[in-house]
Amino acid sequence: MIAMCTDALLPDPFETPFPVSLTVLLLVLSCLGYLAVVLAREAGLDRLLGKRGILALTAALAVGGSLGMGIVAHSELLGALGGLPFVVTAAAFSLGNALLLITWGSLWSTLATGYVGRLLCASYTAAFAIFFVVRALPLGAAVAVSALLPLASLAGYLFACAAPRRRPLVRKPPSWSELPVGKALVALVAANFVWGISQKYLYAGAGGEADLSFAFAALCLLVFTAYMFVVSPTDEPSALLRPIVPALVCGIALMQVFPPEDVFLGEGIMIYGGYCLDMLVMLAASDIAFRMRGSVVRIFGIALFAARLGSLAGTVVGEWCFVLNPSDVSVAMLCIVVLVAAGMLLFPQGEFSRFYHVRAEPAADSLFDRKCVVLAEIYGLTEREQEVLGLLARGRSAPFIAQELSIALGTAKNHISNIYRKIGVNDRQSLHNVIERERG
Repeated sequence: MIAMCTDALLPDPFETPFPVSLTVLLLVLSCLGYLAVVLAREAGLDRLLGKRGILALTAALAVGGSLGMGIVAHSELLGALGGLPFVVTAAAFSLGNALLLITWGSLWSTLATGYVGRLLCASYTAAFAIFFVVRALPLGAAVAVSALLPLASLAGYLFACAAPRRRPLVRKPPSWSELPVGKALVALVAANFVWGISQKYLYAGAGGEADLSFAFAALCLLVFTAYMFVVSPTDEPSALLRPIVPALVCGIALMQVFPPEDVFLGEGIMIYGGYCLDMLVMLAASDIAFRMRGSVVRIFGIALFAARLGSLAGTVVGEWCFVLNPSDVSVAMLCIVVLVAAGMLLFPQGEFSRFYHVRAEPAADSLFDRKCVVLAEIYGLTEREQEVLGLLARGRSAPFIAQELSIALGTAKNHISNIYRKIGVNDRQSLHNVIERERG
């Protein structure tokens, strides 16, 4: 947020020594940074340096890169040697931040608390406060504070390392072919592609208007964070997923229909949706790595690489739009269509749930089975209704039953209604009570 949305490290002047803008260059280096970390960890960098060595390297690259970027970008060094000083410092910054984020991801995947999503929301809310502090500081102080932020993050990481860890899963993980990985990556790239276009072409905030946009985004995130802590959803990943597409679509649409003085409201909602997407990627990638018993570095790094690649492509297209000057409404409609296709057709909530789905393997001749057979005979259930009753007895939902029995969702619901009617109940709890009372 500090690097991309303030002038402290990335002023992005009109003329640069590169054929692309500084924003595009930093996004390219960011993508390469994630790939480099994944390849280095796969090659045994952890074994070579150890945990302390990795943390020291992370601190050196992130702090040195931040400080170097701030100094080079605001001086004549930006054009020196064909821009090489900026490329070197920005590469160090990107690599250090990739190491930092993947290090956090490795910890998140092992934490035993169900509050990881809520803590992510709280940290992003705090980031908005830091953002406004940095914007208010003189340039030199802003660069210095930005360079110290990685150290603060590492201090938080060392503190969090003392938290309880969850044990590795004992059940056999599913095969990768069972999971919608391809759809997820395409949807992730598409959503970040729209984010890149909207930030570069549709987003009009500058100066005070940018402050209003980010202030409203911070307010939205603060309300959402309060909701997460008050409601305490048991399914944090799904809670983060739900607002993403509506927030991005509504934000882009409102930016087109609101008068100029109110556009910051749409921009704020859009920014809020974008950061919810970021948090979801981090939380879900670490969870998937834990469940699959795979390399957190590989899975987390590839997910973040896909996200940044989408942002890079969207930013490039957004800059082309400035040259081609298409209608804002046309670009906005294209973005909305892409979001709807990605979030509601390609990768809806049901697809996301498959990452956490555990295949049912009921024991043969179980007590529930015997009870369901007796109840089916007593109340005259059909053979199919008896199958549905057996799944209901194990707490299965209507969508699960439809998928398990290869029937339409409406058909499954009709069977459930028939069972309720024949047994004389009207809800799942009463049905369970009837089953438990049956001696079997």
